[in-house]
Amino acid sequence: MRLAVPLVASEVIYGLNSFIATIMVAHLGQEQLAANALVWSIYISVIVFFIGIFCSVSVMSSQSFGAKDQIGVSICFKQGLIMAIAFSLPMMLIMWVIPVVLTWAKQDPAVIKCAKPFFYSLIWSILPFNIMIVIQQFLIGITKTRLVMFMSILAVPIEIFFYY
Repeated sequence: MRLAVPLVASEVIYGLNSFIATIMVAHLGQEQLAANALVWSIYISVIVFFIGIFCSVSVMSSQSFGAKDQIGVSICFKQGLIMAIAFSLPMMLIMWVIPVVLTWAKQDPAVIKCAKPFFYSLIWSILPFNIMIVIQQFLIGITKTRLVMFMSILAVPIEIFFYY
């Protein structure tokens, strides 16, 4: 329970963050809201695939942590950061190309026009996001889940500021 509650709270906080961002965009109009939904659904699909890979950091670091292998714990963290940096470029390229794919998929041109800057601005969030996920997975692996919750609490106001 001591490990689970902070992780559940962290996920609820992130869910509220998405909800607040959607409310903020809804005030801009129908096309902007449609673009927001389109961008987020694609962005989340890309992110979730790579988060699955980054989750290996918590597994490997918890194994080393449980074995009291401090060098192994350190190696897991460093390799996780390298992995976050290495996977950022393909993720950025995917986000860069998506507006073209949407045109081929015959999406509404007005929605694509609204979505394009959103896609391009999200590109710059990928590397910091990946690093944050690796740090969170590492902290989960070494049973510091309360820090993960506090990271979530700190991240939400920052993200809302940048959404605005």
